Order: sequence, then structure tokens, then C-alpha cells
Amino acid sequence: MTKTTKGRSLLFFGGFLIIMLALIASGCDNGNGVDSPYKIKYDANGGTSPPSDSTFSLAQLATGTVKSGGSMTRAGHRFTGWNTQADGGGTNIGGGAALSTAIVTAVKAASDKTITLYAKWTAITYTITYNAGNGGGTPPAAQTVSYTDRATATAAAKTGLTAPASETTFKWTNQPGGAAGGTEIDESASLESVLNADATSNQTITLYARWT
Repeated sequence: MTKTTKGRSLLFFGGFLIIMLALIASGCDNGNGVDSPYKIKYDANGGTSPPSDSTFSLAQLATGTVKSGGSMTRAGHRFTGWNTQADGGGTNIGGGAALSTAIVTAVKAASDKTITLYAKWTAITYTITYNAGNGGGTPPAAQTVSYTDRATATAAAKTGLTAPASETTFKWTNQPGGAAGGTEIDESASLESVLNADATSNQTITLYARWT
């Protein structure tokens, strides 16, 4: 081998080594040079329709963001961010937020460069207000009910209300003015039938006194 040929070989080898080192530094697989991105998966954690996976190169981890809740829903709950554990005991990160140091560290440390973020949910609340409807008097004070308590929560008693002349039968209804045609419940009866179980944000419901 001539000195010229040997020199070219060394230059080629040196250039190849530099390229390989650059590939490794950028987060590519050092076995075959094929891109092997870091990945974040999203778990609806009791909800439906989680976002698709997010993938990042090593450089993108510095500027990347996690996805928002998107079209993901869970009946009776509102989305409040992500957590690295299904029970909410891990690292929190908001929907659409920049990747935190903790999240970047976790995905880098994962053997398959993949972590899963679990949706965090907060039960919605219903505020029930009362109206004298087609009667008179002073309606009961408003009450607040959590989605998780909707099956056992009960309506207020009619104490403080007065019936119109010749009317003696009382119901609460969600029909304005105490008119016919709404969902009716007895005083102190379960509220469940007038609470929207599919709601995904806090609700305010007004119940009107209906005398017949």
C-alpha cells in the first residue's frame, strides 16, 4: 500500500468515525444508524380517545411539549393534566406543557426510550340552586354535589316555600317556572335523575317548585 493510498484510507476511516459519533450523539441507534426516537405514550386512564404517541429526537427533547387532552373524555370528569403513574403518585405535567426535566430524564432512562403518561381526572361538581317556581316563599339554599356522590345526594326539603291557592301536591322540576314537562322529583328524593351523568365540566342546575 502506497503512502497516498494509506493516507486516503485513514482519512476515510476518520470521516466515517466522525459521522458515527455524530449519529450516536443525536440519539440514533449506534448499531445500524437507523433513527430510534424517544417516545411518550398517552393512557386515557379511565377515559376514552387518548392522543397518539409523541416522538422526539434527542435534540427535540429540549424543546418538545406533551400533548393536550384533545378529544379525550371521561364521563363526569374533567381532564387536569398527566402523571407518570396511573394513581397520580408520580410526576405531574400539564396538558400541552413543555417537557420538564423530570420527564426528559425519565424517557432517557427508559430501556426502550419510551414512557407512558396517564391522564389525571377530577370529578365535576354540580351546583343545585332552588327557585320558588309557581309558588312563593323563600327557596332553600344552593347545594354542591360531586359527580362521585350523585347517586346518594338528595334534593332539599320544601321548607320555607308556600303553595299557591288550592295547590297541595309538591315536586321539584327542572322546568323553568315550575311548569309541566320537566323531570320531576320529590322533596328530599335522589337528585340523580336531574344530574347529567355524561357532563365533562362543572354544571349548574336550577330546580323549580312545582305545585299542582
